[in-house]
Amino acid sequence: MRTPLVPLMKTTPIIFLGAGASVGSGLPLGDEGARTIVREAFRSLSKEQIWECLDLDPETDWPRFEAILSHFGEYDDKLTMRLVSTFIGPEVSSTHLLMAQAFENPTLWLTTNFDDQIERALDSNWKNYEVVSSRKRMADLSIDFSKHVILKLHGDGASPDREADLGAQLDQILRNFPRSVQNAIEQNVKGRTLLFVGYAARDPDLFDLVYHMVESAPEVFWI
Repeated sequence: MRTPLVPLMKTTPIIFLGAGASVGSGLPLGDEGARTIVREAFRSLSKEQIWECLDLDPETDWPRFEAILSHFGEYDDKLTMRLVSTFIGPEVSSTHLLMAQAFENPTLWLTTNFDDQIERALDSNWKNYEVVSSRKRMADLSIDFSKHVILKLHGDGASPDREADLGAQLDQILRNFPRSVQNAIEQNVKGRTLLFVGYAARDPDLFDLVYHMVESAPEVFWI
């Protein structure tokens, strides 16, 4: 019999969510999202023709989701936000519902996802929360843990007016994550248990942040 995860934790954790946490809602993981975009964009072409257009080897290569958005963004600068906004609305995943029920005390949620899964899971459990997707606001972050706070590290599909803070295209995740924001987050999570769910830790802009969060945590759980 498996030991439930929550009793293993000494304190309510800081929760870091990646695309894998939302997959139960029907939303695609990054690579699958890229495949879907390419299939739809080149619907009239064969698979072999698609790879030839992208100059890729279908046996060994597949571009990141952010690379696909960068490519198509060159032809339509509004396309990225339109695609990001489609992540809003699918059925809430069982993972989010389970976590919203399991952790009674308010905590900090960090996510690289554009969707609204966390918000709706907390809504379904009548829990107060605040969403922060502006990096300017993140730099002034000071959490008293009287309510749930959700940090959208790569932007928010429900807030298309914050395009400058997106981490959806390749150049956006290759730029340095603001040091002021990183410092603020590290101060708020220092000394607290960390729970990573569905996160592959392959975002170049967040390597340093994740490393320092883990380094200062008394406990780290990674699912």
